[in-house]
Amino acid sequence: MRQMKKLNDLVVSTWMVLSYLAVFLPLCLINGDDLWVFLKFDGLDWACIVFISIAMVVMQTVRFMAIACHPLSGLQPYTFLVPVQQMITDLLLFDLEFTLMQISGLLLLIGVYLSPWLL
Repeated sequence: MRQMKKLNDLVVSTWMVLSYLAVFLPLCLINGDDLWVFLKFDGLDWACIVFISIAMVVMQTVRFMAIACHPLSGLQPYTFLVPVQQMITDLLLFDLEFTLMQISGLLLLIGVYLSPWLL
């Protein structure tokens, strides 16, 4: 992102998130899934979708700003935030049940990364 001097980071982030639709919708249809799950959403689910969409654009923008302002080696400890955000999204929107191994692995990952600040 350091080479993209003419585009605002927010514009790039928004287009990146929108491009996910062009990639994942065909994959969903190829796998035999459909989009009828969206018909079952209530108001809270749609509010979560709007919030998560805005959060994704903000997270991408903040990531680009961090890459521009800090060395990449200093940002490596924060890479675990993407799977944590995805897990929260899956729990809130789709009521997915995770296995004990997935939850314990995620808690271990969080513990490893947060332990320097907690001790």
